[in-house]
This record gives sequence, C-alpha cells and structure tokens, in this order.
Amino acid sequence: MLIPIGHDRGATLRTPWVTIVLAAISILVFLDQRFEVRVNSGIAVSNYEKAISYLIEHPWLEPPEALEFGPEAERFLAELRRNRSSQGLARFREREQARLVELTSAWEQRVEQLPFFRYGYRAESFEARRLITSQFIHADWMHLIGNMVLLLILGPPLEDVLGRLVFPILVVSGGAFAALFHGALTVTPGIPLGGFSGALAAVMGMFFVRFAGSKLRFLLVLIPFYFGRVQIRAWIFLLVWVLIELGYASIYEVDSTLTSGVAHLAHFGGFTIGVVVMFLLGLFGVESRWLRPRIYDAAGVVDAESVVGVDLVNLTDGGVSQTDLRALERQARSNPTDIDSWIRLWDVAIPSVDERRLGGIARAMANPLLANLQRSPSLPLLDLLRDMLDRCGEGSLTASARVRLADALERVPSQFEHDAHPLAKRLMTSSIGDFGLLNVSEGVCLARWCSRRDSAGAALLAQRLMDKNSMSEMEAAMLAELSSSNSGDEGR
Repeated sequence: MLIPIGHDRGATLRTPWVTIVLAAISILVFLDQRFEVRVNSGIAVSNYEKAISYLIEHPWLEPPEALEFGPEAERFLAELRRNRSSQGLARFREREQARLVELTSAWEQRVEQLPFFRYGYRAESFEARRLITSQFIHADWMHLIGNMVLLLILGPPLEDVLGRLVFPILVVSGGAFAALFHGALTVTPGIPLGGFSGALAAVMGMFFVRFAGSKLRFLLVLIPFYFGRVQIRAWIFLLVWVLIELGYASIYEVDSTLTSGVAHLAHFGGFTIGVVVMFLLGLFGVESRWLRPRIYDAAGVVDAESVVGVDLVNLTDGGVSQTDLRALERQARSNPTDIDSWIRLWDVAIPSVDERRLGGIARAMANPLLANLQRSPSLPLLDLLRDMLDRCGEGSLTASARVRLADALERVPSQFEHDAHPLAKRLMTSSIGDFGLLNVSEGVCLARWCSRRDSAGAALLAQRLMDKNSMSEMEAAMLAELSSSNSGDEGR
C-alpha cells in the first residue's frame, strides 16, 4: 500500500490559503452532517427492514419499484409465493399493497434526507447547484481523509503558479466537469455522486502537466514485511493511476449489476480536463505572461516600494517610459545582489524595449542571479533564468557567465533539481563551442560536466582540443580532465 506524504517541490511562495480553505470546507461540511447522517441513516435502515419484513410476510404483493432486488432475492420471493397460498386474501390485497407502498415511501423519504441524496449530483435529474455542492460531501472518514491528504499535497504548488483566483476556479470547474462526464456515460444515473475526488482528479491532471518531473513521496507499507519511504516521479505515478481508473471504469461502469462504489468515470474525466486546461495555459503562455508577474508581486518577491521615483501604475500596466526604465535599471545596478529589483526591471523591460536592449539587461543580471543562486536558490530565480534564456537565448550571456551559472544550478538542493538541471544543461551545452573564452577553472568545470552528463559533448570537446596545434593552460587542463574521466570510466 502506498500512502502519499509529500513531494520534492519545496516551500511555496505564499501560504496556500485557497487549498487550506477548500479542505476546511469539506471537513466542516462533513462534521456538520455527521449527526444528521447517523439519525437519518438509522431510521432509513429501520424503515427498509420494516418494508422487507412486510413483503416477506405477504409475498403475493407486488414489490414497489424502489425496492430493487437481485436474482437471489427474486428467487426467494418466488419460492415464498409457491409455498404460501393467497386464497381468500383477495379482498385484503389492495389494503396490504397500500401498506407496503406506505412503508417503502417512509424509507425513501428518509433516504432522500441523507446528504448524498440532498446535495449529490444525479444525472437523471440535473440540477446545476449540485455540480458544486456534491464536491463537498463525503461518505465516511476514509473518503474524506484520502481526498484531503492528496489535495493538501498537490494543491499548494499549483496554487503557487496559478494564483489564488485562477486555482480555485479551475479546481471547482474541474470537479463540475468530472460530474458531467460521469453523468453522461454512467449506466446508473439515479445513484448520487459525491466527494471531492472529481475535483482532485483535475488537480492531479494539472500537476501531471505542470510538475511532471517532480518526485512524489510515499510510505510503502507491506505488512508485515516492509515499512519505508519511496519516491516516484509524478508523471509515472499519475499516469499509472489514471490508466487503472480507466480500466476499472471499463469493468464497473458499463454494467448496472456491477459496482465498486467508486465513480471511476468521474476520476478519468476530471484528470482529462486537468491535463487539457494546464496544457492550454502553457501553450498560450497564460502563466508566464499574466499569472506569474502578479503572483510574484503579491508574494512580495518584488518590493515595489523600493523603486523610488517611478510611476508604479505604469509599471504594472507595462506601458513605461524610458525615463522610468532607466530609473529602475539604476536602482538595480546600485544594489546588484537585490534580486527583487532585477526581477522588477526584467518584467518591466519585456514589453518596453527591443531585443538588443533586453539582451543587455540579461547580461547585466547574470552576476546577481549567480550570487542569489549560490546563496539561496528559489523557484522565482529559476523561473527568471528560464524566461531570460527563452526570450534572449543562451548567447545573450557570456560563455563565462553560462558556465558559472550552470555550475551553481548543478549544486542546488534536491527540491530544485528537476527545474535547475535542465537549465544547467542548456547553458553548458551552449558553452562547448565557446570554450576558448573560458579561464582555467571554468574550462575544467565545463569538461567535468560534459564527461559526467553529456558523453557526446565530451567527445566533441576532446576532439576540438586535440585538433589544436598548441594549447593554452586552460585547454590543457580541460583535456586532462576529459582524459582522467574517460580513464576512470574504463577502469570501472
């Protein structure tokens, strides 16, 4: 058994209040309904037993449609009818039938008072409000805890990148779509659907796209043989999960006589819409262009008040004058290690300057980025570097800056590795052709990285070095590093 306990994404920029509130609503609703569930479910069971007992005592009566029976119960009633004569009872049968209907109706009325029937979504009688209310009711403690644990693990990173407005809209909308998807395909439209799992499946789908390379942490329990922790890549775990859900749906949701008690179709539908939505947000750059700058501002990543003499309204709108832009640049250069000022400058410069000027700002930001990566790496820093490379290209930075940044990226804590290492690869790979511009330590760093991470790059670099008629001290050191690495590999 795998019990989810976390992931390697590290701390979020802000407290994930939206995720916490969604979980709190589900918990409070569940607690509020507990007394009502106990009372009504007890009376409902009692009324059902009365109706069934009355039918057994009067087997010649016609069971109301609400009293659904399986094949065995039908055979039992048929046997009772054969063994018990109904002669002489015709004049009482109408009254007895009415009594059976009355007992059945009393049972149905109590059932309708249960939360799942009052607030759950039923495809046979569409009510738009139930698309929302159904998400916050749960059948029992295990149902609630399972959903909330996963929400509190997967929700905060998504809230961090989507924001406190977009995130809940997408989550609740994903849950509504999951209910509609289930209702459109289910063979039991009268059974109410409830629980946060449809919305949670949408969260899982979004996580699958946005944080595919992250590692999810689990407690692996194999009683009594093993108890320990394991890590699984998010894309592997979530892909296996959704395929299992699809398999269960193909078994249990195509035949009304089979049931697992779980809405597998809703899970598959929620996951699918989560994948589609997150893919489209990335495709059209919604996160990088619109969401991220506002989230960083709200999180205090950029201290707007530290920018003296600049029209902050114009800055937010992107329509800044060159005077304002120069003021921001002076502010950033006056304190090179203040990364917040550089982030503000970058966000403002993107819509305001041409590509050449933007490249110049990127080069100026290299050293502040390096200092902050070495001191306290964070997701905003990595996002900023990625955006710089995407917009200006690796060539906008000097070969020396590329190697030093890549070396810092290789040394970040484990929770940042899946974001940092691809950036390091981009920077190092682009530096192979410019190795002649590096100093000795930078050249050795590049050679060491190639020998460990990029065998093709190492071979290319070694060939270029050996083709030279004479070598500088740096080039000789690089070739020695490559040779020692190859010798070590052969020895192993």
